[in-house]
Amino acid sequence: MSDYLNKMNGQSQDHDMYQEAEQQGNLEGYETYLKKYPNGMWAKEARQNISTLKAKKQKENEEYARQQKIYRQQKDKEDNEKLVFRIVIVGIVVILLYASGIFTTKEEASPAVEEAPAVDAAAVSEDAPAAESETPTNLQEYWHDVSEYECTNGGGEMIDGVCMANWDKAGQICSSLGGRLPTIDELRNVVTECGGVVGDHENNKNNQAYQSCYKNKGFSSSASSYLSSSPGGLFLGSSNAWHMDFLYGNDIAHHKSLSYFVRCVHSGQ
Repeated sequence: MSDYLNKMNGQSQDHDMYQEAEQQGNLEGYETYLKKYPNGMWAKEARQNISTLKAKKQKENEEYARQQKIYRQQKDKEDNEKLVFRIVIVGIVVILLYASGIFTTKEEASPAVEEAPAVDAAAVSEDAPAAESETPTNLQEYWHDVSEYECTNGGGEMIDGVCMANWDKAGQICSSLGGRLPTIDELRNVVTECGGVVGDHENNKNNQAYQSCYKNKGFSSSASSYLSSSPGGLFLGSSNAWHMDFLYGNDIAHHKSLSYFVRCVHSGQ
């Protein structure tokens, strides 16, 4: 009689635990049931449910990966279209300026001048200082990464550990640290020093050596677009400023009111 009651009690516990797993409806519930009752009354059903849930999870993961691939392809297409559009607009503006006479060729603009006399090299002092390059040869020694306190105190915000601000605030932040924003040429030099080609976004994106290089120089992979001190210029307007998207190696000019990532150049450089 005692054995019968124990058996009935065990079957009841088996049933109750499976019902609990059914209510949870997840892998953990069924796996917990099988761990305690590998040969239980509902072991077959539990294993079937585990297989179904795993297949469903795999299908969801595959669908997510497919959607991410579609999104990335669409983003790349949009970036290409924007780049082509900017090039076309600049080309049209140049043609209009030439047609209106604002631009002239070098021969038209420069009157004939007499050839300058040759300079006697011996008359030049050996002690005269050599002209300094506008862009440092080793930029890694010149950068200052803005801290959270320095960033927020200057009106910026920290995103993924990097300071983000608009053009005016970025300049003020660097100035308050005794430094300055880099020029767009300095940012372009980072791309070329790393083996990239400015504007060749597809090859830059797929160039692993380039991708590793600019990250090793301290530029964040999650914060790839950095502000420069250089305004947009004649075609893009003084209300715009250049910034560098290191992921693609693209130099782009957008309105100064938009916020991008900030890295300063040390004072004196």
